[in-house]
Amino acid sequence: QQGTRSKTIEGSHHRREGVYSAPHSGHGAKGSDFSRQHHDEAQQGTRSKTIEGSHHRREGGYSAPHSGHGAKGSDFSRQHHDEDAGSSVDLGTTTCEICACEKPCYPLKCCGKYMCQGCQQKVTICPYCRTFWRVLTGDQPPGTMSVQEIQDSAAGYEPFPTWRIKYFFPPGIQKDCHPNPGEYYKGGSRTAFLPATDHGLLVLTLLRLAFLRKLTFTIGHSLTTDRENSIVWNDIHHKTNLHSGP
Repeated sequence: QQGTRSKTIEGSHHRREGVYSAPHSGHGAKGSDFSRQHHDEAQQGTRSKTIEGSHHRREGGYSAPHSGHGAKGSDFSRQHHDEDAGSSVDLGTTTCEICACEKPCYPLKCCGKYMCQGCQQKVTICPYCRTFWRVLTGDQPPGTMSVQEIQDSAAGYEPFPTWRIKYFFPPGIQKDCHPNPGEYYKGGSRTAFLPATDHGLLVLTLLRLAFLRKLTFTIGHSLTTDRENSIVWNDIHHKTNLHSGP
């Protein structure tokens, strides 16, 4: 009986310690100390992770504390936000390669080259990659363009008829966009030919578009008549002879 009471008291003592272990094993106290130590370390680790995670969230870019890259993630987030804003990459004070002036230069959307704003407003074609920035128009004086189909064939296109294109320009006074504003220029007419094929129809459409945008002719020095202030071709080539020549 005394032995039974001793075991009962010893068992109660172990239960009061918080962790019950069989008295006969002889490891109750050690098991209890190990459990408490393990429990305290787990709580301390949880508090450490919570504090560390809160610190990362305050930095502005949260990352898992165990990765060790919270600060780097925060820096990357701020850097990425700045790049989206464009304040650090869109503007740079340097020498414009077009006007050779030291002024703020901006990157071109077509090729990324830098050019000052003044030069960008003066040109319609990128001087680096030749991309058109806006609709290109010329200084062609007022005139008319008419198209007529004829049954005669151009050389090399004998099975097909031909479109005869006639341009006519009355005389007038030059405007500010012309070489000699206020001076008289002589009118004139030009005739061109185009095979009436599917590809010829596409070319005819483009010629019509060029005429509407005032790109086909200009006022200048005529190499044919050797006269100034004349209606001249503006580097859009036409076939002017039906059976021979260009």
